[in-house]
Amino acid sequence: MVLGCVLERFPLQNPRPTPTLTRTPEGAVFTGESVALKCEIKAYDGWTYQWEKQNSGGWTVLSQSEYYTVNTGTITIREDSLAVGKYKCRGERQGRPDSSNYSDVLQLTVNSLPTPALTVEPEGDVFRGESVSLKCEIKGYSGWTYQWEKSKGSGWTAVSQSEYYTVNTDTLTIREDYVSNGDQYRCRGQKTDRSLSSHYSEPVTLSVKSLPTPSLTAEPKGDVFRGQSVTLKCEIKGYNGWRYQWEKKVKDGEWRVYQSGYYAVYRDTRIITEYYTKDGDQYRCRGQRADRSLQSLYSEPVTVKAPPTPSLTVEPEGDVFSGDSVTLKCEIKDLLEWTYYWQKKNKLSSWSNLYQSWPYTDTLTIRSVTDRDQYRCRGWNSDRSLWSQDSETFTLTVKALPTPALTVEPEGDVFRGESVSLKCEIKGYSGWTYQWEKIKRSGWTAVSQSEYYTVNTDSFTIREDYVSNRDQYRCRGQKTGRSLSSRYSEPVTLSVKEKSKPELTSSRKGPAVRGQPVVLFCELGQSARWTFYWSKHTHNPENEISTETHSYTISSVSDSDGGQYWCRAGRGNPLYFTHYSDALWVNVTATSQGISLVVSPNRTQHFSTDSLSLRCEGERDSTGWRVRRYTHSEKVSDCSSVTGSTCNISSLSTSHTGVYWCESESGAGSEPLNITVHNGAVILESHVHPVTEGDSLTLRCLYRDPKPSVLTADFYKDGSLLQTQTTAEMTIHTVSQSDEGLYHCNNSQKGESPKSWVSVRGASFSVLGVLSSVMAVIPYILVSIVLGVKCYRARVKPADEDEEVENNRTE
Repeated sequence: MVLGCVLERFPLQNPRPTPTLTRTPEGAVFTGESVALKCEIKAYDGWTYQWEKQNSGGWTVLSQSEYYTVNTGTITIREDSLAVGKYKCRGERQGRPDSSNYSDVLQLTVNSLPTPALTVEPEGDVFRGESVSLKCEIKGYSGWTYQWEKSKGSGWTAVSQSEYYTVNTDTLTIREDYVSNGDQYRCRGQKTDRSLSSHYSEPVTLSVKSLPTPSLTAEPKGDVFRGQSVTLKCEIKGYNGWRYQWEKKVKDGEWRVYQSGYYAVYRDTRIITEYYTKDGDQYRCRGQRADRSLQSLYSEPVTVKAPPTPSLTVEPEGDVFSGDSVTLKCEIKDLLEWTYYWQKKNKLSSWSNLYQSWPYTDTLTIRSVTDRDQYRCRGWNSDRSLWSQDSETFTLTVKALPTPALTVEPEGDVFRGESVSLKCEIKGYSGWTYQWEKIKRSGWTAVSQSEYYTVNTDSFTIREDYVSNRDQYRCRGQKTGRSLSSRYSEPVTLSVKEKSKPELTSSRKGPAVRGQPVVLFCELGQSARWTFYWSKHTHNPENEISTETHSYTISSVSDSDGGQYWCRAGRGNPLYFTHYSDALWVNVTATSQGISLVVSPNRTQHFSTDSLSLRCEGERDSTGWRVRRYTHSEKVSDCSSVTGSTCNISSLSTSHTGVYWCESESGAGSEPLNITVHNGAVILESHVHPVTEGDSLTLRCLYRDPKPSVLTADFYKDGSLLQTQTTAEMTIHTVSQSDEGLYHCNNSQKGESPKSWVSVRGASFSVLGVLSSVMAVIPYILVSIVLGVKCYRARVKPADEDEEVENNRTE
């Protein structure tokens, strides 16, 4: 009762409230942000608020200014005046209580703007064909979203969700085909609840590399051979985090991964035992990333090869003769170390080992060779426990010792004063040197280089003053590089005769008619390898004319050709000469018989088996004239009967090639004509007689049946192409001396004709012209015809020789 009265008389004062002090934004505050503080007393209305900040001298009241904005229960601290410190507030009003307590002190902390950490997944190297994920993260703070940029040119461009990029919160994924080496990216954070951006991250530069190719090596090193155990190693050098997959080729274009006791998958080595290798097996590997779905390229494959095959060679090379020793060499050309084993085939056709004393070398020497013995070899490599394959079988072919052929130069008789060369030759074999022997009373004695003998490889020359009749010599071969001699040759016996003297004759029995040809003949009895020398008026070697045959032709005799002639023959080196012949007088007369040789068909060249008619015709009666010829037999002979002036040959052969003319009983003669008989498919039709300057000349290419489908022919003079004519005919409309020469034609289907000399005759002849004509005709008539015919006879078949005998019969 008493307490109630007291409270009624003196009522209690209301307690002072304590404001709540909060800030916006909550959490971390960053440099550059403005902050709003809110002071609130929830129990009573009508309050105004007072703000204070602690400084060095105590607490200071804050009021509206350029730095602070005061509005009812909030105060905003502008960003450029933001300062770290302690803040508090209290309320004031009219009424009781008229002031509140101070709020709790609020400590304001300001943080620097954060820098995101930008990481790349996968870490380290990125390989072409991989996608890349970038992660942006501001660690220690939450409530951030992220923006992405890519360096482009001189600046940065924003990157957002597209077909190339996937943006997911703090991650940017770049599609695999848009990942490029050297591309740069960066990011920054954006506060989700207010307008605030972080610093940019450090940019990252993508390092994109081509997929690596593993190196596949074998241990033991080198080639992998069938029959050996081998360890294969797969390695991607310079990168970590790989495991390996192994494959074996099962057929073209198809490989298969094996997992078994013999093949280990996902390891860097693989062991293949000798029982599981065969020729042609191929293995390869590739890397697989353990941390992501990525495979390397395939390595180059390793191929299992057949063991090497030794090469087996023989020394000496070439022919093996009775009495020879032979060394066989077995060789495997690679980097491995081999020992060698030899086998010989026995009489039972099985192979037997040939045991040599250690070491087992690569050579086998057979000291007594036997024909048809067979040998082979093979190698053994102890490091790999590997046998090579067997070498090719070598079969010994043993030949009988050869007998040299011994020839003498000059052939036939040797004349006193000539040197003699002997030639020793083992035909069909090479690598021989030669030994020489001469028979004496005590037997055969070796002959060597001296003042009397010159030895030069396979030839042996006896000085001219040491050549004696009936001397005998022989030779034998000595194999170069080994101790082996051939048999002795058959001995040769020298036949030495006194120096010979040729006989000089003429084709004219009487005086030579001016303008007609004269042929001089130097008869020696044999003509092997002789050159003939002709002189006039005196024996002066400086003025001699030489010919390869024993005839000399003056094609058109003039008065200056009259006089005394001699001949002699020479051969050898040094040059050996016969005696001079007796002198022969050539008398020149102006009397003309008016007789010429007519040829039908009228051309120089004729096909073999064709017919030919030659007859002597002229202004006078041709009685007493006959057709004479000079052919390959090198003798002047009649072509017709003694009294007949016509020669008919029904079937020509190449033996009829030669020089033909008409000759009277008194020795007068016509101009000689060249006749060529060809056994081929093409001949040249040209004038038989000389062409007069100013006339036209037509040459034709004639073909033996069947004729070619294309008649086009090339015409040549002295070996140079003149014209190509589709009609197989060439015409020179105005002939001059420059047109004189050797002509022939050629057809691409049928071939080439023989060559014929076309002579051009002017209106008058000087001595110089006659000499020029002689020098032009002599090489053609005597060299081209005679030597050509002799070469043909050397090649003619027996059937042709029979034909020649038959065709020599005249009708």
